[in-house]
Amino acid sequence: MPNVLSITAPIFLLIGLGYAAVRLSWLGQSETRALGAFVLRFALPVLIFKALSSRPLAEIADARLLAAYAAASALCFAATFAWFARVGRSVAACRALGGAASNSGFVGLPIASLLVGPKAAIALALCFLVENVMTIPLGLLLAESASGEARWLPLASRLARNPLLIAMGLGVAASLDGLAPPAPLARALDLLAAAAPPPR
Repeated sequence: MPNVLSITAPIFLLIGLGYAAVRLSWLGQSETRALGAFVLRFALPVLIFKALSSRPLAEIADARLLAAYAAASALCFAATFAWFARVGRSVAACRALGGAASNSGFVGLPIASLLVGPKAAIALALCFLVENVMTIPLGLLLAESASGEARWLPLASRLARNPLLIAMGLGVAASLDGLAPPAPLARALDLLAAAAPPPR
């Protein structure tokens, strides 16, 4: 128990700090939204790029982890959707999305980083791949289909512009080519990546 608390306590202390900052009006809705956007669009994508580009493809491509996470996500999605299907497809899809898409970036990554170090970013990339290619599109399509407005093309366009997926693609390409960014760019990437997880 003490070991578990030593790992999770820093995360919950930071969550408490954020809660206090909002309650005391030190941070408003616009600031918290901007912080979340910064992490999701800059810090996490750069962290994922660095983790993937600095390792050989054989170390990145963990098919067992990818399959296990995809299967667990699909099972949670199907079970939640079936449970809430009686209240309508749109509501059921939104709740299934909430039940199947874990908080990988904001809670999972910090805890995993404290446990296993930098390799946690590789697992995070695989989790994000499942969430952004399977879980989230499925939830959105089911929710939109309830009103007869499910559209594949706009969804595919949003996926193509997703910073997390772009970072994965660039990271794998850099891993295959063995390319390394110039020193000034590498230093800038280090600073951005450091804003994503807790100190290790």
